[in-house]
Amino acid sequence: MKKKVFRAISIMLLLAMSATFIPHPVHAKAAMSGNADTTGQALNGQQGKPLTYQELLEQDPSYQINKTLEQLENHIQQIENRDANKPGQEAKNLTGFKKQLEKASQELQTQFGPTRERLAALGVSETIIKRYERFIEQYTYNLQKTYRYIDEINGAKDEKELHHGLTKLKEHIRTKQKKQPRQELGSETLPFRNAEATEKSPMLGASITPAYAGGSTNNTENYLGLSPIPEDLGQTIEVEITPDIQELADSLNHDPVKIYNYVLNNINFQIYYGSVKTAQQVLGDKAGNDLDQASLLIALLRASGIPARYVRGAAMLTLDQLANWVVTKDNLGAVLMLANAGYPVSPRSQGISVDHTWVEAFIPYRNYRGKANDESGKFWIPLDPSLKEYNFGQEKDISKEISFPWDEYLSLERSVSPIEYYEQKLTDYIYSRYPGKTLEQLSLTKQIKKRDYSILPSSTPFKVLKVYGEYTEVPDSLRQKIVVRSDGLNQTLNISQVSSKRITVSYKPATAEDETVVEEYSGLDYTPSYLIKLKPVLKIEGEIFAEGTETNVGEPQNLYLDFLSPGHDSDTVEKVMTAGDYYAIVISPQGLNPQFVDERFKDLRYIYSRDIDNHDGEELFQLGMHYLLTTESTQKRLENLMGMRVLHYTTAAFISYDKKYDYTFESAYSSRDSGMTIDVKRNMVSVFSVNGDTSRKKQFMMVAGLDGSYFEHEIYNTRYGLKGSSTVKALQLANERGIKIYNINRDNINQTVQYLKVPDYVKQSIIDFANTGKEITIPKQEIENFGTTVVGYIVMDPKTGAAGYLISGGSAGGKTSFLQGMGDSVKDLVLSGAVNS
Repeated sequence: MKKKVFRAISIMLLLAMSATFIPHPVHAKAAMSGNADTTGQALNGQQGKPLTYQELLEQDPSYQINKTLEQLENHIQQIENRDANKPGQEAKNLTGFKKQLEKASQELQTQFGPTRERLAALGVSETIIKRYERFIEQYTYNLQKTYRYIDEINGAKDEKELHHGLTKLKEHIRTKQKKQPRQELGSETLPFRNAEATEKSPMLGASITPAYAGGSTNNTENYLGLSPIPEDLGQTIEVEITPDIQELADSLNHDPVKIYNYVLNNINFQIYYGSVKTAQQVLGDKAGNDLDQASLLIALLRASGIPARYVRGAAMLTLDQLANWVVTKDNLGAVLMLANAGYPVSPRSQGISVDHTWVEAFIPYRNYRGKANDESGKFWIPLDPSLKEYNFGQEKDISKEISFPWDEYLSLERSVSPIEYYEQKLTDYIYSRYPGKTLEQLSLTKQIKKRDYSILPSSTPFKVLKVYGEYTEVPDSLRQKIVVRSDGLNQTLNISQVSSKRITVSYKPATAEDETVVEEYSGLDYTPSYLIKLKPVLKIEGEIFAEGTETNVGEPQNLYLDFLSPGHDSDTVEKVMTAGDYYAIVISPQGLNPQFVDERFKDLRYIYSRDIDNHDGEELFQLGMHYLLTTESTQKRLENLMGMRVLHYTTAAFISYDKKYDYTFESAYSSRDSGMTIDVKRNMVSVFSVNGDTSRKKQFMMVAGLDGSYFEHEIYNTRYGLKGSSTVKALQLANERGIKIYNINRDNINQTVQYLKVPDYVKQSIIDFANTGKEITIPKQEIENFGTTVVGYIVMDPKTGAAGYLISGGSAGGKTSFLQGMGDSVKDLVLSGAVNS
């Protein structure tokens, strides 16, 4: 992808200043107290030397309370880990924690009065006042209860009382002190996984005789008649006469033969069932399945004034014909490809019956079979542009001779991805063993076998066993869909309508009065979080599609994406969002179009927009597209060098601007920008060897999965020059730093998990995964890396190579911190373009 101008000098200067960088001229604490004069807070007294970001945080009482309670809970856990029943006298030494809480609380309480006065001056309703009073009441009650438990522990007379007191204090903190929401990943579902085939036979029931075969006389259901109707020239969701479609039709002189040849010879066949693309998307991608290629052909015909319809039926293909069509030498594999993709198929004595869609067009045919403009001899004729022949092959699969060096790659930090590293190894091997050859020459190649018809064919290139119906638009039952669900939010969308579209979920003040409070405090980051409520807003390209129910700032909200496909059972992924964060969702059904991404990347409407969705949301969306496009490109190269045919299903990735919320017991008190996260929730594939070698599937899954994890941190460096963390990065850094890495499974989980110095929820996740037969690769402890501290670990199915490359919190992805030694203003630099590349 062509990069934006990288303002390298600015970034280098900022990095050099990182030790003393101030993130904001006005700190949240000052804004909450109404104190606009922050000079005394931003300077440390050393001749006006600016405070570091961490020093600013240390002055924030809500941060201090949150931090102290977290340290206190960890301290108790460490004591219990040694001997829960005999905590020892050191457990009584909690006075230091109490003093820290008292100091921070005294400062926090100095803000309560000014906040109350400010609300009164603003003239807010009783609703806002009650939120304020409820917060004070809950905070005071929980703080005093914490003090009481600490005093009981310090005054314990024996081990029994001490143990009882520690248990009560730990339970109190656990239940009353809210924590940053985190993603929970089910132990059965892995984000990067193999799709399960669902066997479906071709449709049963009455058939029709389509118009091109003379028309039905008995069954008229799904039959449109012999005469063209207005809808045969109309536009639909999939068939839109865009400027590109009209320009192409014009360049082909509206000639049905040239139009047919164009689609036949230029649009590659992709293996998926149901419609996921519009005609415009098929044209841009130069690829589509039978149904979506039919949409492109119909769009070009209708743009030329030629009536055209869809025809759906059961097509009889020979096994050799099918194998060539899906580019494989394995006949059984060819059938399984279609079945895995969701196509209804059934074996016949002469081959295979496949659910298939083609086109019928009303054109001059009697004298010249579509070549001349003969208005007197028009007929409906069948046209199928999707069933084409390929020339393909691989001279030698050298990946069988040298495997990917997994341990070597993870032994230290790398500046190239796993697939790029593998390509380097193979290139060196080719140089020594096969002089004169290149990696590209030894990879799988394919190209359409061109056929330029001078007149249109007289029939379909297959035997038609049955016709189910003819349609002027794609039947809704054949459209792949996605349902976006959350509290109070439920929206069903066609995949073709959201593919390559910016989908965002953001949070806005729930009511007009909430908005007034936020404006009074000059923004959400400076507003006491407990005073307002938010609600999620679903937008597509900036247009509001739905709004959810209100919630408190910093609260978790589950968002569900249901994937509905006519060829598969429904599949659901879950994303735990945090109210106040900002999310973009990138949907990629069959891979992104590089030209589209590049053009969008350079669109000045987004670069200079002041609209938050066009600016912040677009930046997240472009980051997600950049990530998916990069991984799709490298994985395609891996497919070719390993001689694989890989079916891709709709991928869903969440990209977010994250905030860190400081909780004072039951409520969030304040928030600040934290970083960005990429979380790929769904990446499903079906892997087939062109030569039928099933033993190679696992290696492909392992290398491709590792490659995706690499770019989950590297994409931040490529795009912004920022360091990021991912599973691959965590394992590499652990090896470099001499931190032990454990390989855990069902057999050794009880012996090894006790040695891990990771959060309890991570340990429990590992136990759950191991008990379902997964294998886990994890460093002994958390890894610190440029402002982030993560646990990065691999959870893998040992049979298939399907895996989750997980980081702390259950995200299947990577993250970066806005700190980077500088402070959270890196976000402002990202959005301004100063660190864009």
